[in-house]
Amino acid sequence: MLDAIERLHDKGYIHRDIKPSNFVMGKGKLRNQVFMVDFGLAKVHLGKDGTPPKHLLGVPLEQRPIADFRGTVTYASLNAHNKIVSPIRTCQDLSRRDDLWSLYFVILDFLNEQLPWRNCKENKVDEVRDIKTKCLAHPEEYLWRTTTSNLKEVHNIFHAVNRLQYADRPNYEYIRQQLNLLLQKEEYKEQSLRSLSTNVSSSVGTSSHRRG
Repeated sequence: MLDAIERLHDKGYIHRDIKPSNFVMGKGKLRNQVFMVDFGLAKVHLGKDGTPPKHLLGVPLEQRPIADFRGTVTYASLNAHNKIVSPIRTCQDLSRRDDLWSLYFVILDFLNEQLPWRNCKENKVDEVRDIKTKCLAHPEEYLWRTTTSNLKEVHNIFHAVNRLQYADRPNYEYIRQQLNLLLQKEEYKEQSLRSLSTNVSSSVGTSSHRRG
């Protein structure tokens, strides 16, 4: 999954809806390959002097002054919740870091950590925002409550993503290393977390499902 996200980012796009159901396993000879699907919310992120379509040249587009919520409430970055802004507030437009925040919530899910906002309805965007704000400000108390409380690799990934600014290129290799260290722990060797690591090759695929 991380490999597929990195490849998409390196092509100049962000997905904006990273969640388990947007990754599928191949069949037959491709059965060990993970495909990213559903690019209905994907957006060009890298350009030259803020001008697409020269997005492969690696310069992030400037943040927009106003933007709507994009993503799935359970897995969306806190920045996605803060995207509905007034002129006097700083815009929290989405970038590569926000795809990784969504991946981080997927990791917690795969580790059977109960996301505190899990039971909120999808239309309760503001309620979820408030819960995520509290959890990300005090993860030791509100986020890593059960299965991840003593997993330093999970904590390390959190801090790596939390340091990222809008235009930053994430350190994918560091996150990959932390995931592989986690996989070496005896209790996780046979779990579905393996699909997050490089033990399963990943590709950017296509999907027939599109959203505007």
